[in-house]
Amino acid sequence: MWTVAARILPGYTLKNRLVPIEYLAAALRPLRDQPAPAHLPTLTDWLSMRLTATEVVDMPSGRTTAPEAERQHAAALLSELAEQPPQMICHGDTSSKNILMGPAGKLYLIDPRDLSGDIAYDVAVAACKTKGTEPIDTRAVELAKLMAIDGERRYLAHDRQNCRGVIAQCPGQ
Repeated sequence: MWTVAARILPGYTLKNRLVPIEYLAAALRPLRDQPAPAHLPTLTDWLSMRLTATEVVDMPSGRTTAPEAERQHAAALLSELAEQPPQMICHGDTSSKNILMGPAGKLYLIDPRDLSGDIAYDVAVAACKTKGTEPIDTRAVELAKLMAIDGERRYLAHDRQNCRGVIAQCPGQ
């Protein structure tokens, strides 16, 4: 289950900080294989809504929605991935601003979207949206391996185009 902390002192977001993928895996591992309560919305439904919406209300400052063709491509990829999604607890926004580094370099996930989905999504977002020394493609593959994500689901995390198409083009990310 989730652990909620009121405060982590000191606690710094990972924005612009190098973080080893082993640290990310340690932070994400507690989510792996945690069944989601039936009442949680699905990651697939949430992403589909974001990709097909004509206007997104919570767009980050300075960002615009992706072109229609890119959003359609991302929606098609999402549809393929959603055919038999595991229904596990999914953070939904493991970008650098939602991961804090606490004492001794331990990472903490904050501000979850509380979704039911596949941990492969959280792994792909973390790999694409945190800073490392390796290329994004390599980072995603290695993080997926550390998380023991099986082969077919791993392609969500290993293809840069998939990361950008399904994740980076989702305006809320």
